[in-house]
Amino acid sequence: MQTVTRKDCVEAATPSIARKTRFRLLAQRGISRQYGFTVDSLCGSPLCIRDEHVIYRQWKALTKPTKWGIYAERLAALKVGKSFEIADYPHSQT
Repeated sequence: MQTVTRKDCVEAATPSIARKTRFRLLAQRGISRQYGFTVDSLCGSPLCIRDEHVIYRQWKALTKPTKWGIYAERLAALKVGKSFEIADYPHSQT
């Protein structure tokens, strides 16, 4: 069941259903899901599934200029069985 709100948003029952529906709408547009990207709504409502409000954006963790964003990209690129060292984490000895 879908409800329409004051902002002309079409809302799903739960945020999980809304997220799945947004990914399906992107698939209908021909946009394939990639690692590091998620779907969101322009209006800011976690329940909104209106096609005009659906946007495809990078994870906030990967867009921040922090060292953890760099580590997230390196971790995503790792092959099975490989590893890398994190310098000075958490200020302890090996």
